[in-house]
Amino acid sequence: MTQPASAKSPQAYPGIKAGVAAGIETTIESGIETGTEAGIETTIQPGIETGTEARIETGTELGIEAGIEAGIEVGIEPGIETTIEAGIEPGSETTIEAGIEPGSETTIEAGIEPGMETTVKAGIEPGIEAGIEQVEAGIEAGRLDLDHDACYRAIAVRDARFDGRLFTGVKTTGIYCRPICPARTPRSENVVFFPTAAAAHEAGFRPCLRCRPETSPDLGAWHGASNTVSRALALVELGALDDAPVDALAGRVGVGERQLRRLFQQHLGASPVAVAQSRRVLLGKQLIHETRLPMTEVAMAAGFGSLRRFNDTFQTLFKRPPTALRRSAGRDVSAGPDGEISLKLRYRPPYDWPAMLDFLRARAISGVESVDGDVYRRSIGLHGRQGTVSVRPAGGNALCATVRFPVLSALPRIIARLRRVFDLAADPDAIAEQLGKDPTLAPLVAARPGLRVPGAWDGFELAVRAVLGQQITVSGAIRLADALVARFGARLQAPDGALTHVFPDPAMLAAADPAAMGMPRSRGAALLAVAAAVVAEPRIFATGRSLEEAVAQLRALPGIGEWTAQYIAMRQLRERDAFPAADIGLMRAMADAAGLRPTARALLARAESWRPWRAYAAQHLWASGAQRGSATRRGLFESPAHTPDPGSASPDPGRSVSPDPGRSGSPNPGRSAAPSPGRSAAPSPGRSAAPSPGRSASGASARAESGA
Repeated sequence: MTQPASAKSPQAYPGIKAGVAAGIETTIESGIETGTEAGIETTIQPGIETGTEARIETGTELGIEAGIEAGIEVGIEPGIETTIEAGIEPGSETTIEAGIEPGSETTIEAGIEPGMETTVKAGIEPGIEAGIEQVEAGIEAGRLDLDHDACYRAIAVRDARFDGRLFTGVKTTGIYCRPICPARTPRSENVVFFPTAAAAHEAGFRPCLRCRPETSPDLGAWHGASNTVSRALALVELGALDDAPVDALAGRVGVGERQLRRLFQQHLGASPVAVAQSRRVLLGKQLIHETRLPMTEVAMAAGFGSLRRFNDTFQTLFKRPPTALRRSAGRDVSAGPDGEISLKLRYRPPYDWPAMLDFLRARAISGVESVDGDVYRRSIGLHGRQGTVSVRPAGGNALCATVRFPVLSALPRIIARLRRVFDLAADPDAIAEQLGKDPTLAPLVAARPGLRVPGAWDGFELAVRAVLGQQITVSGAIRLADALVARFGARLQAPDGALTHVFPDPAMLAAADPAAMGMPRSRGAALLAVAAAVVAEPRIFATGRSLEEAVAQLRALPGIGEWTAQYIAMRQLRERDAFPAADIGLMRAMADAAGLRPTARALLARAESWRPWRAYAAQHLWASGAQRGSATRRGLFESPAHTPDPGSASPDPGRSVSPDPGRSGSPNPGRSAAPSPGRSAAPSPGRSAAPSPGRSASGASARAESGA
C-alpha cells in the first residue's frame, strides 16, 4: 500500500465542499488529508502526488475526469452509509448495469460534457473476447498468473460469468470487489486480481460494502483447485480447522502439512488458516447485513468464539466496529432459545429447483422430512442437540434457509451441509460447456441447464437408506424407514408440524437386536454392521483422500458394493466425477437408435470425455430416462447395490458383488427394464442382468438414482 500523501490545501482541488457539520466523517477515496474545518475528520486514501490533477467529480468543472470511488459520507448522520455514484452533470444519463453480456451496449456518461454521449460496446475492442477466454482458461487450470489486461477487460464490462471466479483488489482504497461491482471501474494500474476472496483477504484488502463479496457464488472449490484442495476446502467449510491444526487437516486428505500449504497457495493464493478466517469474516458480515441479531450472537454464529475476537477482527479489517456496518435501523432481535436464524444461500444460476424438490419429495421419511409446496423441511441432530431447517427459493439467485438450532456456533457446519444437500457450489456454465460437447448429452443439458446432483444430509443416513432399498418398491422401503425412525429415532423435544423425530444415530442402531428391526434378518444384520463401522470410525463417510480410495473404503462395509459406493461418493462426498458405469439405467439411456446398449466398459470409455463432471452426466442421463417413462416402478428408494433386476431371483441382501465391467445386463423382457436405485446389473458372461440366486448386483436403476 502506498503511503499517505503530504498535506495539501483543499483549494488545490476544485469541487470539494468543506463546510460540513462538525463531527461528521467525510471519506473521499482519492487522496488528500488536510484543510478541513475544525472538528471535522476527513479520511482520504493515499494516492495523489503533489501537482497531479485531482480525480474528484462532485461539482467539478467540465473536463475534469470523474474519479470518486463508492462510499462517500458527506453531510450525513453518523452511522448512515451513503453511496454517491460518480458526480454526473444534471441531465446526463447513466446506464451502466452490473453483469452486462458481451456485445450489449453500455452507455457511459459520467464526467463528460452535458449532452455528450459515449457509447462503449462490451467486447468491441479487438481481442477482448480472446482475453476473457484466456482468463477463464487460467482460472480453470488453477493458475494464479491471471492475465492482468484480460482480467481488467472482464471487470470493465462487469462480466457476470466471472462472479465468484476472481476478485479485484483496489490498491488506492484497500478494498476488494466482485467483477460485477457497480462502483466506477478503477484505473488498471490501481488494481490487482485474486482467484479467491481468501487470497484478497490475506493480502490485506477488506470486502467492498457495495458489491458485498460474501454474496458471490462460492466457487472456490470448483475452478482450478486440485482434488486435494477441493476436499480440504470441503473439510474447512465443515469446521475442520476450528479445533484442529493444519497438519491434522493435511492428514485427512493424505498429504503433508507443507504440501497442503503449497497447494493452497498455488490454487487459491491463500493459506488454509486464511481461508477459514475469511469464511468466518464473510459469514459474520452476511449475518450483520441480513439479520437483526445482536453482535454477540453474530460473533457466535459466525464461528469467532468470542465477541472480543469478533470486534478486533472487524475493527482491524474495516477500520470501524461491526455495528457501523449494519445499514438498517431498528432494534436487535435475538435468535432466542431455539436459535432461529434466516439467511440466504447463493448459487450460480440456473437452478432446477422443481427437479431438486421432486427428488427430495420422493425420498422423504415421515417424521424426519417433509415437502410442502416449494418448501423443504427436515429435522436435524448434531452432537446430541436437536433442531430443524427449512429451505425455500428466494429472489436474487438464492435459497432462503431458516435454521432453528439451540447452539449458534453450529451454524457454519449446518450451512455447509445445506450447501452440500442442494449442490449450491456447482457451476452450471462449466458443466454445460464440457458436457455439451457430447452429441448425446448436449440436448439433455440444453433442456435442463440447472440440473444438480442432490446431496445428502448425513452419510450414515444415506447408507441406511441404501440398505433398506434392497429388493422392494420405493413405498415399501419408505415404510421400513418410517418404522425404523419411529422405533429407534429420538423424538423432537419440540415437534414442528410434520417433523417429530430425528434420524437414528449409529450408536443406537449398533446396539439394537436384529430380530427387533422389523425386516429380514440378513438386511437387519447389514444395517447393524454399517452402524458398528460408523461407531468405530465416525469419519468413514467424510470427505477423504481420493475417489478411488473412498470407493474402496466404502466397499469394505457389509452390504455395500461398487454402485452404492459410487452413489455415496456422488451424494455425500460430493465427488463430481463419481460414476456408476455398470448402472443399467445409464446403459439404457446411452442405447443407440437400434436399442443396443453399451457395455459398462464401453460406457466408461465414452465417459472419459465427460470428466471431471461425470456425476452430472449420470444425473442428466437418469433424468432423460425418467422423462421417457422407461424407469421401473420397483426399487426406487435410495440407492444401493442390492436390489436385483425385476423378475430375477432375490439375492441375499447381506451380500453384494461387483458387476462384470465388460458386460451389460438385459432385463427380463416381460418386466420393466430398470433395477432399483441401489443396484446396477452384474451379469455373468452370456447371462442377463439378473444376478444369480444368493448374490446381489452392485448397481442401480435410472429411476432410483434420479429420484424421478
